[in-house]
Amino acid sequence: MQQHNNEHFPVELSSQLVSIITTEHYNLQTGRSMAIAETNGRSSLFVGAVSSGLIALTFVGQI
Repeated sequence: MQQHNNEHFPVELSSQLVSIITTEHYNLQTGRSMAIAETNGRSSLFVGAVSSGLIALTFVGQI
């Protein structure tokens, strides 16, 4: 049979643990922001290229 450890951990978090968790959260948030910024840049470039292509096709069609 398994014995369960009934030790209660203190509710208070050490300042070192809070610092580690905060730093990890900041790093993850920064990575997410960079990914979103890159996606926005790529989509903007794509829309600009499609728009330019359509304008070029319109000019060719008028000739």
